Amino acid sequence: MIYTSTRSNKKFSFEEIIKKGMPIDGGLFVPVYIPKINFINLKNIKYYKLVRYVLSKFMTKEEYKKFQIKKISYQIYKKYNVFSIKKIKNRNIFIVDLNRGKTFSFKDISISFLSKILDKINNLNILTATSGDTGSSCIYYLRKLNKSKIFVFSPLNKISSFQESQMYSVKKKNIYNVSIIGNFDNCQKIIKKNLIFKNINTVNSVNFLRIILQVIYYIKCYLIIRKKNTTFAIPTGNFGNSFSSYLAYKMGLPIKRIFVVNNDNNTSYNFINKKELFYGKRLKQTNSPSMDIINPSNIERILFYLFKKNKILKIFDKLKKNKKIKLKKKLKIFESYYCNKNKRKNIIKFFFKKYQKLLDPHTANLFVLNFNKKFSYFLLNTANVIKFLKYINIILNKNFYSKFQIQIEKIKKKYFSFKNKDKKKILNFIKKNLNFI
Repeated sequence: MIYTSTRSNKKFSFEEIIKKGMPIDGGLFVPVYIPKINFINLKNIKYYKLVRYVLSKFMTKEEYKKFQIKKISYQIYKKYNVFSIKKIKNRNIFIVDLNRGKTFSFKDISISFLSKILDKINNLNILTATSGDTGSSCIYYLRKLNKSKIFVFSPLNKISSFQESQMYSVKKKNIYNVSIIGNFDNCQKIIKKNLIFKNINTVNSVNFLRIILQVIYYIKCYLIIRKKNTTFAIPTGNFGNSFSSYLAYKMGLPIKRIFVVNNDNNTSYNFINKKELFYGKRLKQTNSPSMDIINPSNIERILFYLFKKNKILKIFDKLKKNKKIKLKKKLKIFESYYCNKNKRKNIIKFFFKKYQKLLDPHTANLFVLNFNKKFSYFLLNTANVIKFLKYINIILNKNFYSKFQIQIEKIKKKYFSFKNKDKKKILNFIKKNLNFI
């Protein structure tokens, strides 16, 4: 398998993209071609074996052996109950719970595996931006990589207090929690600008191995249910999970529709439904903070498969200048919606009243879909509601809590804070604490 950057013609091997994380030209790694999969003989395949099979399509046999894919797949997924599927009574709607990992989000599924791969690279520096869930998963699974330095950049006071506690309560010499007075997009720009240093990697969804690992649960979900007219509905922020579903579709998974749902920050909605891109909008802070993103990185990967590279470079040149881009091509497999604060509030109230269930404020956005009997809907529940009980209590006028929440929020926090405009201070902080420059 040969890889390239969305913004250059350079070619890379799987091993190279794993070691680099992101290309230094500002683009993202993508495979030159997308492999096809025969799903006929995969019906009863175990999850860890499916991981082996899919990953083998994206690397050489030598790389497969070198990174010990067979061994790691067994270690991570043999006993990991990756997801569960629950049907809503009398409806053709299924909730896919992907939040069964150690930090209660779908990020655990891929980062648990990715951490084992990165552990094989000595003296690594890992820079990660988070809108809440990636950061806690990154710290949990990478905290034992004592020879590596881990920098996690999060927007100050713009994620839930539970998410902050998960990250800031971990006090290890190789962990640097950096809180930026700004938003997630500011944090992501910091990551991309500092990839000029050696031995830098990331575990954001811009890391292509994460994308591949997310493809696998779409495949497994379909293999379990095998419903005609299967559709997936995804709450989206950085568009990584959405791109993974698109990749599964391009690999041959018989998906009839991919529903991509934004909260009040509706860049993906405008991209899919209005065929326009604009990164100059002001970000709105919401009670579904992991989706509070104006500049979704993984849209660039979709553009790669739609346009020639010179066109992509022109698009991003205009976006940097805060110009609105009108696109001629439409993605037929995608359909998009967005859910504002009031709709989300009413959905959470309705769900609690009708089903006596607490609905995560990210998953709640998915219920703006126009459900009909034509499709079978698989709604991705990407984070456990335990992370957002403070928001839920305000909406429902209740006082739900968990013992774990109380315990974790009592732990003394440690983090470094910078204003987003303090570019030099942030750069000096990173340089000072890197393994190597």
